[in-house]
Amino acid sequence: MIFSACLYGAVWGLFNGLISRTALVKAVSRPDKIFYRVWVAVFLYKLFFLGIAALLLWKGAFRISPAPFLCGLVFTQSVIMIVPVKCK
Repeated sequence: MIFSACLYGAVWGLFNGLISRTALVKAVSRPDKIFYRVWVAVFLYKLFFLGIAALLLWKGAFRISPAPFLCGLVFTQSVIMIVPVKCK
């Protein structure tokens, strides 16, 4: 049960992290004003996604443990974002 919840969180974290990383990679070669707008949008998107996941888990929409799911989600997103984005 705990392993499956962590795995589900990791899959959703991979999906969410790749979307965020793609947006930042495309914005890194743009002017600073556009890059920081994208950076803030990605940050807010991640918070929104985490909040929706926590709300659905809290309301009992999924039959998995919330803590391992959220830990897998946050850990996977963090691992994806650790690798530096190269400027062109």
